[in-house]
Amino acid sequence: MAITSDGKRALVAKATANKVALLDIDGPTVTYKGYDMLTGVFPYNVQITGDGRLGLVNHDGNAGVADGQVSTVAVIDMTLDPPREVDQVVVGDGPEGLAVSPTGAYAVTLLTNGSGGSVPNNAFFRHDHAVAVLLKIEGKKVRKLGEIEVGALPR
Repeated sequence: MAITSDGKRALVAKATANKVALLDIDGPTVTYKGYDMLTGVFPYNVQITGDGRLGLVNHDGNAGVADGQVSTVAVIDMTLDPPREVDQVVVGDGPEGLAVSPTGAYAVTLLTNGSGGSVPNNAFFRHDHAVAVLLKIEGKKVRKLGEIEVGALPR
């Protein structure tokens, strides 16, 4: 779950439903009006930029386990009424961790990449390392800048 910096809206990953819910917040009152966005398979983590304009959602694909297939980060335009997915960025296998920089100019997603005992040793997609992927946020566009190997199964 992620809350906008003004505290008025939240996005909630509904992993097994393959959706992201929008919540309205008014002080102590939180309202779910039944609006869900179908953003991808097994949304795992969600973040909102500091200015509240974009939501980012990791899709882990295989119920939280790497599977050798590419996965994506969905881009939600929070300025639209209602907010909705406007893009997908291919990042790699098994994205879990997700963070947005305080300035909102960058985001990092951590891919399990079949590491850390999360998959069988003989799997074709098994790796001894995970991957950190750097994303550049420019306005409402998000693109992959690069990646670097990191230790196994990062959180």
